Amino acid sequence: MGEQKKSLRDICFEADDIKREIVHLPEWGMKIEARTISAEDYAWLTVIANESGRTDYRSLFPDIVVAGSYVPGDGDEKVFKPEDAEKLKKKSNAPMKRLADAILRLSGMSAEGVDELKKD
Repeated sequence: MGEQKKSLRDICFEADDIKREIVHLPEWGMKIEARTISAEDYAWLTVIANESGRTDYRSLFPDIVVAGSYVPGDGDEKVFKPEDAEKLKKKSNAPMKRLADAILRLSGMSAEGVDELKKD
């Protein structure tokens, strides 16, 4: 009996396509795992961009940070919840920018690419 060939669907779902990077945030006294934005989180960001009219990269920092920040080494536990975005707006720009930049870079996006959220 031959080995059963995997379907393209199975190959897709078994692939680990999420990139990860530890970001040091000395201002907050911690490290956070930045990850690729999932398709689900991208859709959430698109809704936020369209409803608010905000597609400026800096105005979406808190939402990007919510979408791509995870507890290091703890599976799929996110650091922040969507309702934390308002509180994050009051935090220092330096760590927010560093974290948002890492999340976007891992996601294959750039500051300019955030403009695409409103077009999707």
